[in-house]
Amino acid sequence: MPLILNFKELNKHHVDLAGGKGSSLGEMMTAGIPVPPGFVVLASTFEKFLVETDLNVEVVAILETVDHNAMHTVEQASEKIQALIKAAPMPSDIAQDIQENFAELGAEFVAVRSSATAEDGAENAWAGQLDSYLNTTEDQLLEKVQHCWASLFTPRAIFYRFEKGLHQQKISVAVVVQKMVESEISGIAFSVHPVTEDYNQLIIEAGFGLGEAIVSGSITPDSYVVEKEPRNILDINVATQTRGLYRAQNGGNEWRNIPEPQASSQVLTQEQILELSEIILGIEKHYDFPCDIEWAFEKEKFYIVQSRPITTLQKNDKASGDNIIEFINSHKFRKQFVYSFIPTATQTFLPVSTFEATNYGYVENPLMEKLGIEKLPSFIVTLKDGYEDWEDGNMQKITKNEDIAFIVQECAAIMKKHAPVVAEFLQKDYAKVDDAELAEILKKSNAILKEVCHRQIFLIRDFIETKNPAYIQTLPELRIEITAFVDKFYVLCDRILTSLADRFEEIPWKTFLYATTAEIIDLLQGSMTVEEFAKIYQRHLAFVFDGKNLSIITDNSIISTISDTLEKQQRDRQNEIADKQLEMIKGNPAFGGYAKGEVVKITEAQQRNMDAVLQDKKDYILVISMTRPEFIPYLKNCKAIITDEGGITCHAAIVSRELKIPCIIGTKIATQVLQDGDLVEVDADRGVVRIIKKA
Repeated sequence: MPLILNFKELNKHHVDLAGGKGSSLGEMMTAGIPVPPGFVVLASTFEKFLVETDLNVEVVAILETVDHNAMHTVEQASEKIQALIKAAPMPSDIAQDIQENFAELGAEFVAVRSSATAEDGAENAWAGQLDSYLNTTEDQLLEKVQHCWASLFTPRAIFYRFEKGLHQQKISVAVVVQKMVESEISGIAFSVHPVTEDYNQLIIEAGFGLGEAIVSGSITPDSYVVEKEPRNILDINVATQTRGLYRAQNGGNEWRNIPEPQASSQVLTQEQILELSEIILGIEKHYDFPCDIEWAFEKEKFYIVQSRPITTLQKNDKASGDNIIEFINSHKFRKQFVYSFIPTATQTFLPVSTFEATNYGYVENPLMEKLGIEKLPSFIVTLKDGYEDWEDGNMQKITKNEDIAFIVQECAAIMKKHAPVVAEFLQKDYAKVDDAELAEILKKSNAILKEVCHRQIFLIRDFIETKNPAYIQTLPELRIEITAFVDKFYVLCDRILTSLADRFEEIPWKTFLYATTAEIIDLLQGSMTVEEFAKIYQRHLAFVFDGKNLSIITDNSIISTISDTLEKQQRDRQNEIADKQLEMIKGNPAFGGYAKGEVVKITEAQQRNMDAVLQDKKDYILVISMTRPEFIPYLKNCKAIITDEGGITCHAAIVSRELKIPCIIGTKIATQVLQDGDLVEVDADRGVVRIIKKA
């Protein structure tokens, strides 16, 4: 078994040998993706080190003393194990092999990075849990490799192992040694937007200097959102970067000030954004899953230094209603009514089959072209929780007298045309009508009602705007007349549904009130069984009109998402008002959600002793300049995270998404404005923190 393998000898199937990071770099290099050259000190080499130094049994024994809910046991175990690994002499054959491969690399500086065999998988990211050392020189190399081995047992890594239930499985660590790119610019990219989870958008974050500054959250980077198809830059947010992390003269890293105008300038040009986007999409296409990518830019060339699966996205189950959800999320609705479809013994309400026909009055409307109406208002109605929302904004007003006259004439003509048929249907004895004829009557009555509603919708006040005295007087009368005509359809529907309840005695009568016209016709024609039809009473239903097409949704999971979205939109409307009345702080959403609680602020000095500050604290709002990997054990007890710095690819953002904790990053001022004990609301969907009460 070799101790070391070159990137060119590795691929995605070598995770057990090279760890997640090492195998991915090998896979990308083989695929022709621009990866700086390097090699991997294999995980089996670390295991050989433990055996030859007689540490393997001792490490296992120390880990057995850990109770991850008692942080002192984690820290004690970590201190003992790391000290043992760092102090042990490296076997000469391992040291020699590493040094020879370094010489072949021909690099003055390398990145030495841990690559755990359980990291960078589809389920567990191990975001920042193990150590990396940038700009490492030859004389530091062996020491840094040994430190990477030891970092498999840092407190944060031990805690993460237990928290994720990985402590029972074998975990080892390889070490990547890679030629160091002297980054003029660097950053992170997600091939799927990690906050909106829009699969047709990728996001790039970019900063001057080394990417470690972005990952750690030490700076707030530029961010660029790119639409995949068609390829298009949707959004550019330029941040001011006053300092950057660069290579120090003798190795290692140092912070340097960035002067103006560079500090406030856009980091990547539009051409560079699109060039990098092509590389990102190539990586996603190669792996066939969304990717989290680290990149660097030196001497007009992009390099990829890491790629791993995005572990924080929801499962992308492409249900039939996905386009509906996207439509809802893309609209802001004007108002919210409650239509009560909840059945009670005494409550009367509109049967679904009739309500459905009125909604179809918006579909394929023949009057639109004559009136110059380009788009009808979108709407959503759901039986679950009784939501009805209508789109705000761009409803075209009908103001010309000739157009209003046309509507009046059309309404009068349609009522006259169909009045005899409606009267005939109302006079029938439905107990004597067979199933086939009843199905035809349902079809025809719904078609007539749709024609009537095609005209009636233009009579509403939101459409017509007139100062003509004649119409001001006649329009209300016409509205009353056509509403009375539509009411006849409701009476007709009641008679038909009563007949259905009589002829299908085994079906609870209320079930017919919740059935669509197509479902009732299927029952009458035998396409749906009585047993299948009876289940309708348990399900929810939603109507969604996108301005062109009407969708009738009966999938409960989709309707739950619709209802949740509408609730969020309602809360957003309320919060917009509250924002004007309460003191607030704004940042960027990293992981959505809502939380309310008291602030616990961690200062720079307190970060060295988190255990003392946060001991026994739960359900607090953590306010901090930035998070670091060693904070992981303390984050699970907080309700939300607010940071001064960072972009949506920084450590706080990645961890919050993995732990499902609402998080707002890049506020700039949170640690200055908020104090311990302040009562705040965190609206991480909108990136807003509201101060309810000062301590």
